[in-house]
Amino acid sequence: MTITTLRHSSGSSCKIHSFGATVISFATDREHLFLSNDAILDGSKAIRGGIPLVFPVFGPSTAPSTMPQHGFARVNHWDLIESTETTASYTLRLADVTAGRGEHNPWSIEEVAKNGIDVLLKYEVSLGADYLLTTLTVQNTGKTAFDMEALLHSYFAVPEKATHDNSRTFITGLDRYSIVDKVTQESGHAQPEGEPVVISGETDRVYDPFEGKTSAQVQLVTPQRNLDITAEGSNAISCVVWNPGKEKAKAMPDMHDGAHEEFVCVEPGILTDRMIRLEPGDEAFLKQTIKAIVNK
Repeated sequence: MTITTLRHSSGSSCKIHSFGATVISFATDREHLFLSNDAILDGSKAIRGGIPLVFPVFGPSTAPSTMPQHGFARVNHWDLIESTETTASYTLRLADVTAGRGEHNPWSIEEVAKNGIDVLLKYEVSLGADYLLTTLTVQNTGKTAFDMEALLHSYFAVPEKATHDNSRTFITGLDRYSIVDKVTQESGHAQPEGEPVVISGETDRVYDPFEGKTSAQVQLVTPQRNLDITAEGSNAISCVVWNPGKEKAKAMPDMHDGAHEEFVCVEPGILTDRMIRLEPGDEAFLKQTIKAIVNK
């Protein structure tokens, strides 16, 4: 396992762990990503924090598949193929996927051998004075089409333990997006125009675009700084907002005590209609730009 550090002449920095090609730090004058104090960094499980990569499924697999939650991209070692002071590029080939395939699904070893499925994942990270750009590209290099979802599971740090302070921490830019609430099991309603998204206890919602938009502009407002989060992709861009709340966080062995007050996940992804089909030779991409605006 290796950690690659990028440094900009302005003083900003970024760190990428080779396990899952997980960005574990992005800092300007302060850190903007959350990493649990109890995160496991030895490659035995997905890293709790930073920007884990979700592919080829979001959330739990559908039975009878035994693929683990969020797929295999975040639980395998990625190869660093190029780096400079401010950029890094990683690849993951299906042949190198040793964990997380599960059984009874198209990505299992048996099914891949039978159907000729193959994929090449590329991940590029670029650091600027006040921004971080991450781009995931999925190439179907096999002989058979496959269904996929992809998501950047971004954990953003919230200063002053203010995640659940709705007057100081909130999200804008999701007006009119339809909502699937996984906590209340409600769906079929939309985010009211002009009303920010807030975190109240356990929060797990998928916001789907109202017109199949292939871009999204979201702002996370916190006490000390705001983050402009811009995402675009080859397909409609949804956005997941997640925080486990106090009780669920306590049950997570890699989440330190009180961590639920210190972060919120704002996660752009290709999730609309819960799968897209990628034909042989085709590509899909998902790009995110995080720009830090420090409050004076």
